[in-house]
Formats: sequence, structure tokens, C-alpha cells
Amino acid sequence: MKDQEFLTLVTRHLSGETSASETNRLHQLLQERENRKMFDFIKHQWENATQETDLTKFSHAKGYQMLVNKIKQQEPTFAPTKPKEAEVIPLYRKLVRVAAAVILLSVAFYVVYTATKKIPTEPAFVVQEKVTQPGQRANFTLADQSTITVNGESALTFKEPFQDNLREFSLNGEAYFNVARNPKAPFIVNFKDLQVEVLGTAFNVEARSAENTSYISLVEGSIKVLNDKGNVIKILKPGEQLVYNHQTQELTVQVFDLLKTVGWKDNVLVFDNERLADVLPELRQQYGATFQVSDSALLNCIIKADFQDETLYGVLEALKFAGDLEYEIGEDNQVTLHGEGCPPQSPR
Repeated sequence: MKDQEFLTLVTRHLSGETSASETNRLHQLLQERENRKMFDFIKHQWENATQETDLTKFSHAKGYQMLVNKIKQQEPTFAPTKPKEAEVIPLYRKLVRVAAAVILLSVAFYVVYTATKKIPTEPAFVVQEKVTQPGQRANFTLADQSTITVNGESALTFKEPFQDNLREFSLNGEAYFNVARNPKAPFIVNFKDLQVEVLGTAFNVEARSAENTSYISLVEGSIKVLNDKGNVIKILKPGEQLVYNHQTQELTVQVFDLLKTVGWKDNVLVFDNERLADVLPELRQQYGATFQVSDSALLNCIIKADFQDETLYGVLEALKFAGDLEYEIGEDNQVTLHGEGCPPQSPR
């Protein structure tokens, strides 16, 4: 496309100065889709220029250079040339035409200049958010073939595509990560005042905003855990779980039961001599049920049971015998537990 010729013809057309031959030439150029789009854009800006712009603040040289640079982005070979000599005309008429042309071109350049500053640029990324309700799970695969499973009542956010060779996420809740190895693109999970960084591994993070304690469990590979100052506080080995208290900043490292910790992603629940008070939140995440107890002593009852692909009804039937209690299921999975309860005791 002959950009300079086209812009000149558009400017003369909008100012009502085109000859018959120039009008025909402009119509020929407007047969091209890109020219038509540019014409409509410039025309719209031209008509609003006097109301929206302040020509006293416009630099003709800067505006002209910006316009040339913009054209060169599309056609690197473009080079502005001087217009051909016109027919000899009286000096006073030449000066008038030159002055008019300068003014008109200045307005045109300024219109494009202000318009390009107003056009919002498309963001280089899109923020993705995976949010689950109680009883829901989200499974998805990233472009690098890493897989993530988000547990119920959780939220995971990240930018797509990844920025600055970083695969970075923010987590509130629980998620399991199976990370494709890529030494050039670290995989980072931020939660509360901690950060986990890996290259390629499998691990589970449970970090809920309502809880003071977070759990980082490494299944395979290696991960390092950093605080909010960027300092490494622990490097975990497979089979290790870091338990971190965000209030006291105390941490412990312990061995964890694989099935009990990450079985949730495969519909496996393991309760190993746990208080009913600790069991019910997991049932809420797994089944989306809400629980009420007629007597708080019920929360002291110790539960030992394993479930795989079990329904809420099946789990409640098992709890009925394990905790010597009765239950009622109301609307929207509202469960009420009845019974004499249990005396306070430590899990066996």
C-alpha cells in the first residue's frame, strides 16, 4: 500500500480539496480492506478532533515522526519522499496553499497521534481463575502438559500465557500439582506469606485463608519453600511434609501418608482415628454438604474409616456405626447429626 499517497489523498478529501482524478484514485485505494478501515478510523477522529484535541500542545515534528514509525511497523521499506513539483502558480497562491497544507497535515498527524494514545492495547496475557465450590473439583492440563487438580472450596489464579519464563500461580485452598520439568521456566505457587518453587515434580499444597496452618507435601522430585522475603526456609525431599504456622512462623517437617494426604483427588478418603470435628470439614469439601450437630460432644467422637468412590449416604451410614450417632439429610445436602456424643479424648 502506498501509505504516503493514501494519507495525502485522505487529508485532501476530508478538507474538500481533491480533484476529480484524486477522488478516483482514492476510490481505487479504498477497495483494499485495510485502507478502508484506516479511512473510517481517520474520518471518525477527524470529525471529533476540534472537540477533543488541543492543537496548541501538538508537535508537528513529533506527530509526523510517530506516523512514519507507525507505517514502518507494517512496511519496513517505507520511506517518506518529497512531493513532486506542482505547476507554477503565483507566489501568494502558493503560500496560501502551503500554509493550508501544513495546517491540514498537522491536524491529520495530530489526529492519528491522539488516536493511537487513546486506543487501548490488548493485554499480553489473560488472568485465568479456577474456582471450586464445596463438593466440586477442577482438573486441567496446561500448555506445557503439567496437570493440576483443585480441591473443593478453593481458588487458583494464574496468567496465560506465562510471563517472563515463569509458571506462576496463587492458591487459596488445596491443589495437587504434577509439574512437567522445564529448567528454563520455574514453577511457582504463592499462598499467604509463603512460596513454593520447583522445576518439575509432584506435590500437594493445602493453604486455606481461614486457617493458620498450611501443609506442603512432596510426592516426588524436589521443592524449595521460601518466605515473603525470598529466603529459602526449607528444601523438601519426597515423602516429606512441611507444616507451617503462619501466625507463629514455626515449621515442622514430618513423614506423611500418601493416600490420606492426596487421595482426595482420586475420590479416596482416609480417616485414621480422627475427631469428628476434623472429619466434617473434609466431607464438606468432598460432597458439598453442610453439617450441624445436636450436641457438641459429638465432635469428640473418634472416627477410623476408609472410603473410595463412596456416596455421602454411604459415608454417613459408616459414621452412624463408628460414632454411635444418627443423621438426617435435608435440602441442599444439609446434614444434622444426633447422638449422645463422646467425652473429650485424644485420638488413639
